[in-house]
Amino acid sequence: MKRSSMLCSAVAIAAALGSGEALAGAPELIPIQGVLTDASGAPLEGPVELHLALYAAESGGEALWSETQSITVASGLFAVYLGAETRLDLALFRDHEALWLGLRVGAGAEGARIRLGSAPYAGLAAHASYTAGSGISISAGNVIASALGESVESEEIADGTVRPEDLADAGCQPGQVLVWSGTGWACGDRTPAIACDWTGWRKTGNPECGVSGLQCVCWDYDCVEIECDGTRVVQVSSARCTDIDHCSAACPYFYSFDGLDYVRDTTILYELDGRASEQAQLRQLEHLDCSERVRAKIVELEPETSYIDRLRLVVEDSLGTRVRRHELAPIFASRELSRIVESDDSYLVLEQGETVYVEFERAPALDAGWSRRVSAWAEGYYERSAPESGRKR
Repeated sequence: MKRSSMLCSAVAIAAALGSGEALAGAPELIPIQGVLTDASGAPLEGPVELHLALYAAESGGEALWSETQSITVASGLFAVYLGAETRLDLALFRDHEALWLGLRVGAGAEGARIRLGSAPYAGLAAHASYTAGSGISISAGNVIASALGESVESEEIADGTVRPEDLADAGCQPGQVLVWSGTGWACGDRTPAIACDWTGWRKTGNPECGVSGLQCVCWDYDCVEIECDGTRVVQVSSARCTDIDHCSAACPYFYSFDGLDYVRDTTILYELDGRASEQAQLRQLEHLDCSERVRAKIVELEPETSYIDRLRLVVEDSLGTRVRRHELAPIFASRELSRIVESDDSYLVLEQGETVYVEFERAPALDAGWSRRVSAWAEGYYERSAPESGRKR
């Protein structure tokens, strides 16, 4: 068919135009020129609707990209840019070794597809000079510093692709690792020194870096056992209050229901040892699910007796400087709900090993854009010794 042979020469012309233009910033446009004729070979004249499509095969299959352009033909001659109406993603030339162009006029049938030459692929080469894109593999020796910019970002390195042999030239001795100094990377000891700043920690056995042997420190209810070599901490292991008597913390524990299970969240009555220490205390929660039923449990694990006079949740929603505060009172307890509703010296008493389940009022819905902070508010104290005689349960 005459139309097909003419279009083949048209694509060859487009290649000559496209090679220089694609390299100058890689525009997502591919120039196409050609001649359109009718079935008898006479050139078309005037306005026509030209449908263009790219395929991964010479015949069959769905179009990978297509568009329709309204053009005016003079003596059959036309010139268009692929991508003028519908964005042409240059990644098509990366993902396919060969592409075929199909054309049809108006509602007519599409002619024989024409394979694109190398010129459109030059656009991808220029595009790849500043962004690699997912799935591109670069052979060894083909990367130069000027193509990488100032640094290679983390997201540009595929997980699992950096291997031990890639770091072999760092100059580290056996047993050393790369350590960040604040200004650069350098070889250092495998176990860096841990700062001996115990500010805010409850100490047992006066833990100091200059003292060798096992020691124990606690923050809140979480404790760690440390081992020093006389100059620094060389080992840290976690410990629970129930595991190490001399490292035990003030309890009871507050377990939040996170939508699936009860998760240990914080302690209440922290360091309120003795009746004289009784007060209200606010402890932030991290795991409480406030979207449905708001539930928690209080567990006494320590060899002590806890006295809870009042319990509630404080919900603070914020947006910039705007703050909304809500208090959620308990509406159910597995025992003695009335003792934790008001501050009246009528205590819910928990002995070691006892648990109380509590459900609170529903939280208001969180408005879009607002953030939420939830805390447990508890009033009371605990005693290490036996409960005072006559104390009400």
